[in-house]
Amino acid sequence: MLAGGTKPDAEVTDIALDRQVLRQSCPGCGSEFVVVRGSVFESDRPIGLYLIALHGHTAGGRLAHLALAFIDESGARPATAALCVETAADHFQYTVVDWAESPWKTETGWLTSTGLRDLHDRHA
Repeated sequence: MLAGGTKPDAEVTDIALDRQVLRQSCPGCGSEFVVVRGSVFESDRPIGLYLIALHGHTAGGRLAHLALAFIDESGARPATAALCVETAADHFQYTVVDWAESPWKTETGWLTSTGLRDLHDRHA
């Protein structure tokens, strides 16, 4: 282990992402916005999924929503996280969002156990 907790290059794992770009309508204002979603791979092995939406409802700047779901090798529920990122003129503010309050709470396929299982099966 190197200073700062980083690993020497020989131990670094390759992380790769694929992506799909979609358009979605905001249920709050009706505006159409871009959603990027895809799979996360570690050394060619699928480990999770992500969703990113760039759509703002703040006076201070743009607002982005990010959601992640990772496969739990034990077969338990997937580990999920939702973040809200707000931009201002000179900084970003990141907030962890309770999943029940996330815009992705109604996501029925992509970030669910079924979506992760499908990802795993496609790459098995």
